[in-house]
Amino acid sequence: IYEAALNIEGYQSSGSANVYKNNMTIGGSSGGSSSSGNSGSGSSGSTSSSTNRKECESMTLGGSYAGRINSPFSGAALYANGDNCKFTQYFAYGTHSFSLRGCSNNDKMAKVDLYIGGTKKGTFYYGGSYPAVYTINNVSHGTGNQEIKLVCSEDNGTWDAYVDYFTWQ
Repeated sequence: IYEAALNIEGYQSSGSANVYKNNMTIGGSSGGSSSSGNSGSGSSGSTSSSTNRKECESMTLGGSYAGRINSPFSGAALYANGDNCKFTQYFAYGTHSFSLRGCSNNDKMAKVDLYIGGTKKGTFYYGGSYPAVYTINNVSHGTGNQEIKLVCSEDNGTWDAYVDYFTWQ
């Protein structure tokens, strides 16, 4: 499987949908209880044992205004261009998919750039205040110890980026 999509459509209507959690298991059981539908909040719910995870509030914060937050989740706020959170990770091989759970503080588009080893590898986009997970697939990068840095970009004083956790697999 290369991609899974969740589509929500309305018939002669307008509005919105909030999807709080969506688990998909391939090739076996999830190892937990079998519940369906929406689940509670935030940072619970791992995807698999081969997924590595780093909480953003435990990363080193940099920039003029970056700080830790407790709402809408425990994480980090990147308030201005250049605000960032970073950590060092050892990679035995040089291709991974990276995901970031985050949101904007309003309905403006929040942009967070992913840098690995000092090289920009892509951008995560968050278009609303409800947390979502977005992924950049098949990223080539260096092996050994690499600095992972998440940097607020194109802030223009109109939004803040809130980041919860970062995963790679």
